[in-house]
Amino acid sequence: MGSENLDETDRRILSLISRNSNIRYSELADEVGVSRNTAYRRVKKLKEWGIINKDFITNTDVDILEFERIGGSTLMVAMKFDIESFEEASEFLKEREEVKLIFETFGEYDIIAVLFGEEGKERKMVARLREDLKNEKIGLEDFRVFSTSLKKADFTLPFNFEEGEL
Repeated sequence: MGSENLDETDRRILSLISRNSNIRYSELADEVGVSRNTAYRRVKKLKEWGIINKDFITNTDVDILEFERIGGSTLMVAMKFDIESFEEASEFLKEREEVKLIFETFGEYDIIAVLFGEEGKERKMVARLREDLKNEKIGLEDFRVFSTSLKKADFTLPFNFEEGEL
């Protein structure tokens, strides 16, 4: 199954579920503009395809590793700022919807950000980010973009609490 099999309704459903995993089918239907039965059938199809990987009503998760299958694109952007702009840049990036992870780093770049966007619109997303940084007069010195493919995302804590070890 590729992104060509998902339409705008499927993508909107996935977007809503990723924001609120406890959304009810009736709420989902209202937000997307379909009947409750259609919302149910769409979610069932997305589960069968493995894009939604848990029980919908109790704790649904959109599988982030399937992002490319649903027409998404992942980019990493490495940015270097002048010393006076670093904090402002970090705060600015936190407010961006397309920015999903921000790493403040030491070394060649100050910030590495992971962006999620729609496949085929990567250039536009990157251009808009650069332009917005410029318009905000944030001192951007270097800006590098890397197209990536997300293979693992595990945010569980690496501690063994059962044995009392950290």
